[in-house]
Amino acid sequence: MKLKVATWNIGGGLIKSASGKFDEENLNYFTNMIKEQDCDIVFLQEVHGDDIHSQAEEIAISLNYNCITQTISPSHLEKNKKFHLSIIAKQKLSNSRLIKLTNPKLENKDKGYLSHDKGFIFCQLELDDKSINLASGHLFPYYIFDKHIEDDELSYAREEIDLILSTLDDPCIIGVDMNSENSGIILPKLLSSSLIEIKNTQATCPSGEHVDHIFTSKDMNASETKVIEGKADHFILISTIEVA
Repeated sequence: MKLKVATWNIGGGLIKSASGKFDEENLNYFTNMIKEQDCDIVFLQEVHGDDIHSQAEEIAISLNYNCITQTISPSHLEKNKKFHLSIIAKQKLSNSRLIKLTNPKLENKDKGYLSHDKGFIFCQLELDDKSINLASGHLFPYYIFDKHIEDDELSYAREEIDLILSTLDDPCIIGVDMNSENSGIILPKLLSSSLIEIKNTQATCPSGEHVDHIFTSKDMNASETKVIEGKADHFILISTIEVA
């Protein structure tokens, strides 16, 4: 069985406006992209919403998909909005749970940035003959605070991520905005034992970095992977995965 899987930080449903900034709300852009690509599963990060509803639910309703979504933090993009982590899929989703990472409570006083909560949302995809464990995640942007996830002082953070994801049983698929290209340094134990990363060397954001990643258990294979550049501050990463 083949599943078309995508991960996408939709940045509050904002696209680049005539001003050159990502400040034009256009949720239809994201909905149409997912529809055009005929994705089976989409891991979403930086989804705007409130304590009850989110943009992921709006997208899911438009496409007749299923949706799980939970609030993770306040939005730094728009006051009075909150960020959700979400997963939408054509198939049934069940057993949703959210795990937050330990917040390092960092602050960039010059730019007025604070480290908002990050973490993972988990659920199960229900197929006719099996269930697949799914996770959508977002890691801290340490570079904003003149730090890097690879730093020795952040070894505890890497170990925590590794421990959280090790709770996922096979088969599993994970989509995550790592805010880093160095997945091998962040997940050395899992990538040497139970997970594989879907290979991608294309940039997933306009800055030229590939910070968005898809991982699977080792019993799966990717037959095609691509990045589609577009109008948002992250590009959609899509992979067709063969499920045994």
